[in-house]
Amino acid sequence: MSGLRSSQNHQWLTSDMLGQGATGGVYRGWRIDTGASVAVKTFNTVGLQRPSHVHNREFDILRAISHPNIVQMFAVEEEERSKESVIVMEICTGGSLYNVLEEPQYIYGLREEHLLKLISDVTNGMSYLREKVKTFTIS
Repeated sequence: MSGLRSSQNHQWLTSDMLGQGATGGVYRGWRIDTGASVAVKTFNTVGLQRPSHVHNREFDILRAISHPNIVQMFAVEEEERSKESVIVMEICTGGSLYNVLEEPQYIYGLREEHLLKLISDVTNGMSYLREKVKTFTIS
């Protein structure tokens, strides 16, 4: 199958991209043994040029956090072909806020109770993350 990539316990298709950022892409994937859905973050050339201690710090922080408003990391594995690290994480199927706001019923924005819930969830997750990150030394 074209575009099929694998790590020790997971597979993903490069044709099924969920999102893309400055340092890499996120793809829909699955556990090889159970078929459970996951998201797999791979790194592009910009992401790969970051020093290893930066990657390691990111991985350490992701391993240490657990909060309902932050995507959970399951594993860091090695992609079989490139031998580069990939991050396997919880898949979020609700779509981005940007995509939600493009739906016709939200042409004038979110209803007040939904907006307040969103702000509360983001604030809680960011506060938790900010406190956790303080416990890690900056290299």
